[in-house]
Amino acid sequence: MGNRYLLEFNIIGTYSLNPFSGVFDGNNHKISNFSYESSEGSNIGLFGYVSGENAEIKNLGLIEPNIHVEEAGYYVGSLVGCLGDGIISGCYARGGSVSGRECIGGLVGDMRKASASTVAYCYSSAVVSGTYRDVGGLMGRNNQGSVSRCYCTGSVSGGDYVGGLVGRNNEGIVSECYSSSSVSGGYCVGGLVAINHFDGFGTPGVVTNCYATGSVWAGDYAAGLVANNYCSRISNCYSIGYVSGDGVGGGLVATTGGCLSAKCIASFWDKQTSKFPFGYQGIPKTTVDMQTRSTFTGAGWDFGSVWDMCDGMNYPRLAWQVRPVGDIACPDGVEMNDLGALVEQWLRPVLASDVAPEGGDGMVNFVDWVFFANEWQTGQDIAELAVFADQWLQSSAYCADIAPEGGDGIVNMLDICAFADHWLEGE
Repeated sequence: MGNRYLLEFNIIGTYSLNPFSGVFDGNNHKISNFSYESSEGSNIGLFGYVSGENAEIKNLGLIEPNIHVEEAGYYVGSLVGCLGDGIISGCYARGGSVSGRECIGGLVGDMRKASASTVAYCYSSAVVSGTYRDVGGLMGRNNQGSVSRCYCTGSVSGGDYVGGLVGRNNEGIVSECYSSSSVSGGYCVGGLVAINHFDGFGTPGVVTNCYATGSVWAGDYAAGLVANNYCSRISNCYSIGYVSGDGVGGGLVATTGGCLSAKCIASFWDKQTSKFPFGYQGIPKTTVDMQTRSTFTGAGWDFGSVWDMCDGMNYPRLAWQVRPVGDIACPDGVEMNDLGALVEQWLRPVLASDVAPEGGDGMVNFVDWVFFANEWQTGQDIAELAVFADQWLQSSAYCADIAPEGGDGIVNMLDICAFADHWLEGE
């Protein structure tokens, strides 16, 4: 569907008359080729304006959406134009494009002064562009809300305040997110966030446990992660993307706008891949350092519940990121080393003595011994003890046992079929 004028399309939810305030569960369905074109308008998306104590949109995918409000388009996103109050979770925009003037995002245009509002477990690979300001791969502006466990991969371009994930993070929280988007613009361009901002009325903006890998270019103030960390806080973050431009720049952060209270804690950038040896905040590291686990654990990063990495082989990644089914061994991606692991484990069963905790942890050790001892001679005999001793401290973590649905105790043709489906696909 294509529409040249705002009133010809029944956008769900309007700002002044009837905002969407209910619950919409897409039940993991997809909408393909949703299109909208106009020369002007505000609060433009499949849902125009969402606001309500229980408002929620979840589990919905948009495939190849194309939303264009070129000359005077404000608060434009493929899914939601403006989130006044509510929750968006498990939604995405795959491919397509979104464009407008101000507060333009691949999924959400604007999240407006709503401390209870949340966007979580969402992503966008749409191409996003804005002619004026506050342009982001996922969201144009986050105003006091929370963005968590989201990511972007599509290219982003605009005028001022252009970010790979969020254009302007105004007193909001961005946590456990990443962007691989290439980003370009005029003034203040960041690989993840353009400006992490505090306007003096709420609490400082927070960017924590995030990373950016895409290239960044700006006419002035370009940075790998955040262009302007104005009176706000960055912690446990990194960037590796190539940074360039015609004016001021920084490997991780380009400026704090002169604010002395801005903080940047335990955060790093790769000075080799960025081609930027200096920055206003953050710590420069070599590629080898950035691919060494102790660089981050020594700074207090949480590896386990928040971060993970293949030590010495690649950069940290977030623990919530789903690895491809065939990604059996480090480094990340389905490639030759994974095929080697599959072949090595071919037709080897999981060790029977790996019983604890809760069915096994990949090793026959004292945890299993305690369980075994508690069960001794309540059905066990010498033969079981002999098997246990034979398998003592042997690994049973046959990571190639991936099918069906997580493994069946042996590496066989089911696993190689699952592996083949993901060969060299990566994420």
